[in-house]
Amino acid sequence: MRILDPLSGREARVGETGDIAIAGGHMLGYWGRPKKTAEVVRDGWLHTGDVGRIDADGYVYVRGARASG
Repeated sequence: MRILDPLSGREARVGETGDIAIAGGHMLGYWGRPKKTAEVVRDGWLHTGDVGRIDADGYVYVRGARASG
């Protein structure tokens, strides 16, 4: 699990809010929807559409869903 800066796509610093991405076999893709899968699974990371941060102790705080637009 990691937090990504929404503008650069780089990993955010501890305490910074960004996009939540997870890896580890949680989802392989949308059945029969390769374009949708490509939108959310990139380089083995599932981009959840949620926004959050990680504190210095490793606790994750989910702030909500990213507004689609």
